[in-house]
Amino acid sequence: MSQFFFCLCLLVFCSCNLSSEQSQQHSNADINTIPQTESAKNSTDSLQTQFALWLSGLKVQDSTTLYQNYSATINKAWQKVEKTKLEPIFTFRDSFIPESHKFSTLFYPFSGGDFLYAHTFFPDVDTFILVGLEPPGTWFSIDSLSPKQQENYLSNLNQSLFFSNELGFFRTLSMEKELNQTLLNGTLHPILFYLSRLGFVLQRILPQTISPEGSLIPAHDSISHFVNTLEFSPPNSEEKKILIYISQDLSNSGLNSKPAFVNFIQQRDSFAVFLKAASYLLHQPSFSTIGNLIVKKSYAILQDDSGLPLKDLRKNFLNIQVFGEYDKTISLFSSFYQKDLKTLFQDSSRVKNPGFIIGYNQKFRQTNLIFAQKMRTL
Repeated sequence: MSQFFFCLCLLVFCSCNLSSEQSQQHSNADINTIPQTESAKNSTDSLQTQFALWLSGLKVQDSTTLYQNYSATINKAWQKVEKTKLEPIFTFRDSFIPESHKFSTLFYPFSGGDFLYAHTFFPDVDTFILVGLEPPGTWFSIDSLSPKQQENYLSNLNQSLFFSNELGFFRTLSMEKELNQTLLNGTLHPILFYLSRLGFVLQRILPQTISPEGSLIPAHDSISHFVNTLEFSPPNSEEKKILIYISQDLSNSGLNSKPAFVNFIQQRDSFAVFLKAASYLLHQPSFSTIGNLIVKKSYAILQDDSGLPLKDLRKNFLNIQVFGEYDKTISLFSSFYQKDLKTLFQDSSRVKNPGFIIGYNQKFRQTNLIFAQKMRTL
């Protein structure tokens, strides 16, 4: 465990990646895609719920020294996240992008397991759709593990969350390795960690797949299981939220080989989009299909410079605001520097310091955010 606690202290930088009635209709439509086999009240005592609490360091019934040490370490790290990331984002969000409270569905491509920032920037969303290359993952019985296996799992989970907690994004190359282990086998684990830490109560996890027509259906084997649908609620509330994580290659070739995903997105009502630390993939011709789909289906986008190029935003959105600083990109992505975006960031009326630092330009102590709207009445 000493190495486990030590790694938390290391900081290494590396590159990654409408009305209320309408909102309720959207939420109900998403819930109706999931077979309702148990009530929220009964499911809160399920093994899945206890698993989510355990891995997030919140299972108070576990009094072992191993777990108490883990919980103490996680509590300390989480307090830092709250102070340096979440609280400043809350203030910025409510002051400068209050529209984020109006959205009922959020689409977050290239997200991996980043539920933390999806919810922090869009707190009132009923349905989150997260998409990444990483596998969806599965849960397991805690009691089936030896103390050493529990120690290894908790250590590996904490290590996999380090860059997200410190820098505000998951590193793609790290996730490929860290979320393909025997127990820590997908994005389910960081999603459950953040979901629990943000105070939500997991009700259940459903392994699913997407039919050729674009509907969510149960997955009956591990091969077809590339979707996890989570139902969860705020504490002491009957309100139900949905998170859909889809493991999907979003390149043109990846979407051509799995057209069901495109059908799934096409069938949905318009949504807000969040793009962060997206490796500038949407600047490349090989990701034009998902780029066009985002433009077509979205009515608002919050992103950093690694999302859609400014020229594409200007073609399709009427209102564009920028926040923070944009002077350069890290060397790995220097070819994607946008001179026109630099000019836009010279507007003296912008918010120069959002109060938090996330994304690739952590290295320069800079954050840049772009909020674009189609001016649709929400």
